[in-house]
Amino acid sequence: MASISFYVGLYHLLIYFRRRQHREDLTFALMCLATSFYEVCCAGLYSATSVAEGAQWQRMQFIALGFFTTAFLWFVSDYTHQKPKEQSMLFPRFTCWLFSSR
Repeated sequence: MASISFYVGLYHLLIYFRRRQHREDLTFALMCLATSFYEVCCAGLYSATSVAEGAQWQRMQFIALGFFTTAFLWFVSDYTHQKPKEQSMLFPRFTCWLFSSR
């Protein structure tokens, strides 16, 4: 599943480079790539042989969920052609702050 999500993400990224006025292709590509990253982390967690190794994979899963949620919010905003309100941008800002504080 991760490879299919990755392929679809790259495909829509290439579409965006050809038609830059359609930003929803870019945000959909980012959402697919974030999904692919999450699925790779899931596979790593399932194949973990120790608790310590599993904890690292689960931490990566949480990071991937942050990326996916941010990309999903951007995609829905672009697809519906609505400007994001200040409240809807709180989670992406919190996610960026969380990753930059480490």
